[in-house]
Amino acid sequence: RHQKTAHDHPSYFLRTIAQRVREADNWRSRIAADRPRGGKVPVVVDGNLISGEKLLGDQENEYQKHILASFPNAKAVDMEAIGLARGVYSARATRHYNAQYLVVKAISDRIHKPGNQKERDAWRNYASEVAASFAVAIAEEVLACT
Repeated sequence: RHQKTAHDHPSYFLRTIAQRVREADNWRSRIAADRPRGGKVPVVVDGNLISGEKLLGDQENEYQKHILASFPNAKAVDMEAIGLARGVYSARATRHYNAQYLVVKAISDRIHKPGNQKERDAWRNYASEVAASFAVAIAEEVLACT
């Protein structure tokens, strides 16, 4: 059973700016952390996010299996974005207040890979710096628009 709770969606304006930053591709120059292994440059994945109040990290958990099957196109899961979405929705007390948000997540592991704590630990700092670099570039672009 999926609960239906009022929440706001990420801003079209901010998603448009994020796309522009992604295409400009200069945000990667800010990344100082070493990549744990060789491979491709970091990428920005635009897509749906499963966000809820339950921790999803056990691939054998029946609830998790159900949620992942219910949203097969989701790119990631988290527990934080739903609180932000609800807060933005609640803050819209008048039609003149136009709070906006965008979720930028650092992905350091894959939910379908069992026993991946070592992978999480290896990638956490790098993934966080990648997400922060992208978010700062978005913020600078927003400030340039004002």
